[in-house]
Amino acid sequence: MTKRELEQLTLLNKEIGRDLERLHELHAVLTGCASSISGLPHIGVLRDRDRTGQFVSTIELLQDTIVERVLDSVTLYIQINAFINSIDDPMIRQIIALRYLDGLS
Repeated sequence: MTKRELEQLTLLNKEIGRDLERLHELHAVLTGCASSISGLPHIGVLRDRDRTGQFVSTIELLQDTIVERVLDSVTLYIQINAFINSIDDPMIRQIIALRYLDGLS
């Protein structure tokens, strides 16, 4: 397994974190608790419209994306863990696990 393949888990988990933040923002807008979403134009123009119809489909798509990425993350975690368990040196095993599974520097 290459260093780039090992780093994919960290990157994938960061994507999941960003998607979860965006999902929370969408829920806040839908319930009227927020008036803007980072990365999108100001949504004040939608105040007079039915916001439920505007955001429910977006929320569902984002939830599906999150589920797919979580499943990919679990699969990658299992692969990396199997690779780490194949390393003979216990210290190297621990270093690799701390770095690529726990995200420590």
